This record gives sequence, structure tokens and C-alpha cells, in this order.
Amino acid sequence: MHKQRSNDTIAALATHPNRGGVGVIRISGSQSTSVLHKLAPRLPAMLPSHKLFFTSFEDPSGHIMDQGFAVVMLAPRSYTTENVVELHVHGGSANISRVLRAIFSYGVRPAEPGEFTLRAFLAGRIDLTQAEAVMDMVTAPTEGALDQAFTQLRGGLADRVIALREAALNIQSRLEVQIDFIDEDLGEVLSERATNTLRELITEVNDLAETWHTGSKLRQGARVVLIGPPNAGKSSLFNALLRRSRAIVTPIPGTTRDYLEELTDIHGLPVLLTDTAGLRKETEDAVELAGIERTGKLASEADLILVLTPYGAKESAIPDDISADKVLRIRTKADLGEGDVSAVTGDGIESLFMRIKDRLLPSKDVKSTQVLVTHERHYQALKASEQALSHAYEASATGEPADVVVVDVQEAVHQLGLIVGATSTEDLLDRIFGEFCIGK
Repeated sequence: MHKQRSNDTIAALATHPNRGGVGVIRISGSQSTSVLHKLAPRLPAMLPSHKLFFTSFEDPSGHIMDQGFAVVMLAPRSYTTENVVELHVHGGSANISRVLRAIFSYGVRPAEPGEFTLRAFLAGRIDLTQAEAVMDMVTAPTEGALDQAFTQLRGGLADRVIALREAALNIQSRLEVQIDFIDEDLGEVLSERATNTLRELITEVNDLAETWHTGSKLRQGARVVLIGPPNAGKSSLFNALLRRSRAIVTPIPGTTRDYLEELTDIHGLPVLLTDTAGLRKETEDAVELAGIERTGKLASEADLILVLTPYGAKESAIPDDISADKVLRIRTKADLGEGDVSAVTGDGIESLFMRIKDRLLPSKDVKSTQVLVTHERHYQALKASEQALSHAYEASATGEPADVVVVDVQEAVHQLGLIVGATSTEDLLDRIFGEFCIGK
């Protein structure tokens, strides 16, 4: 995608094409203001930056297409740091397509997915973690995910990673000085300091990497699977947790033969909730049997398994291959007697919400402003950096020469740089920005 980048002026719709009364079209590049004046010739020749103007928009033949607002954001005070124009026109795909055709007729090309944000990154306005946070803000399924995306957008993760990289660079520079002054006493002093500092840095890198286990769930969501025997109340509880009727509920065993999935918000945590076929050892129904087999597979992939046992029944068994660490046992149908929850009365549902969140996010005091690693790319780079630093520490502690130790430190610096974009590759940028929607 970005291999085609140039000084071209680009344009795209920045809002949803079919929803809302207003569509915002963004134009970025050196020709953006001249294109605006061709579209809106009634505007003053010199427009102040960052002020809205109401105007008519014309096609190349002079036909008035629409009326709306235009704003100019002059470089470098814009998202891309280039001259940027935004047109606020009436929504609807037909109207927006017509305005875009007029813009493209003046030599502007359609923006690639994520190209506006890519230009912001290449201009140094944002780093790679902030660029990824832009898309996370757009796609966040819950407020908890949104809070984490905003923390990253404000540079919270970047600040932590840059500080770690600076510490690694300081170690690298001390080792390089030692190499240059190998015959001087200074070298031994630097070697001792590097060993101690490496140990501290490894701990800091590992601490940040370990937040991935919480951060990934906040961004991507967690899978929670309901299992139990027929008529254990799985579908009823499924509906209660969703706060709406989604699964069919009947007193007939085996009603649920395949699984149902729905995304829900449990106190800011996105959870993919799965209702499954009832588990029983004997059935002559081939469809039900297939559903039971699928239940086992879903349970093996779950982050948390709610094992349901109805009031008055023997505790439900679980498949042998399911880890007990992933199991949360729930007594259902509490309206009939002692139990944890009742889907009929709603008793215990709020308590169950908290139990689920506490099991999925062991860090009970996760704050919206806490810096967490939410992308696997960041996690893998941190672990690679930690491994390189550990090799460097072992080499330094066993008296290996500085020119051996420094190689692993340089690798750690490189890996940390990949996170924020201080070091990057064409493939990496393609992978990140290729996931963006057009207009961002």
C-alpha cells in the first residue's frame, strides 16, 4: 500500500457512507486548497485556518451538487501535517459519491486504507502505537476498550517503550565505549554497571509485557462458554447475561443443538458469550451429538467456562481435557431453592457479572489510564527484547567481552524500536495500515 506513497493529494470519506445526516470528506496534500476553490468558487480566495465556512459545492460543469461546510487546516497544524480540507456535506452514499467524483476529476486520487494516518506517522506527528490506537478507537466494542485505546492514543504506551529503549541505548553506548577503551580501567567499571542495569531493565520490560494478558482481553474481548447438562438453564442464563432474549428456551431437553454467540459488555470488558448444546453421554440424535462434540471444542478454546448445575441436581461433570483453572461453577435456578443465580428473577446476575470479570481480569484495580499492552505485535516485540537482554545479561555476568554483549543489546533496541516505529520495515507498515478502513 504505502509503496505507492508520494506527494499526491488524496481524498476519502471519513465517516460512514450510509449512516448519519452528515458525511465528512477529507482531502490532504499540497493541492487540497486549490481543489476546494474549484469545488466552492464562492469562497474567499484566502481562507483562515480552522474556521468553518458555509458554501455551495459545484461539479466541474458548474452544477451545484450540494451545500454544506468547508474547513481548511493549513500545514503543519493538521492531522497529516499537510494542508487538509474537510467538506461537511449531506449524508447518503449517492450524494457522497457524486462529491467524491468531482474531487477526483481534479487530479486527486482515492486514499488507500489508513493512508491519512500513515502520512501522520511518516511526518512524525504520531508513533506507530498511536497510529494503531486510531483504529482501536474506531472499533472499540466497549468503554473499557475505548479507554485503553485513548490512553494509547495519548502516548501512554509510547512513553513507556521509548523510556525502555533509551535505557537500552544507554547500555549499548556504555558497552561501545568499553570496546573503544578496552585497554583502560574505565572498561571494567562500565562492564559492571551494564550488568546491574541489564538486570533492572529486564524486569521492567517483562512487567510491561505481562500486561498483555489483561490488555488483550480489554481490546479483543474474552470468550466465555456456558456448558452443562440439558435443561441446566444455559439458554436462560445466556439471555440474562445478554440482557435480552436471544436463545430459544423450552423445557424440552436438547433444544439447543448448535452453539449461539453474542458479544456483550461486562463492566467495560468485551465478552463473546457462547451458549452450547447440553452435555450428556447418551443420545441417538446425530444433530445433537454433533452439537455436543462442538461444545467440547469451544470449551477447550474458551478463556472461561461457566459450568452450570441446576438446583437439586448432582454437580455437573466436565470433559477430562478441560483445565480446572478455566472453570467457574454456577448453581442455576435459584428461584427453586438454594443457588447462585436465577434467570427468572434476576437474582445473582450482577454478582455473576463481577465474578466473571474478576476471573478474566485478575488485576482488580485496572484503571482506564493504566498503560497496558493491547496488541500482540507489541507483546511479541517486548518478549523478543526481554530474551535479547537476558542473553546480554548472562554474557555480561559470565565475563564475556563487550563486543559479544553489545550484539544482544542492539537487538533489544531494535525490537523496542519496532513497537513505536523508531525502526520499521515496509512489510510492517503494510500490515499495520492495511488493516485500517478507508478515510482514516
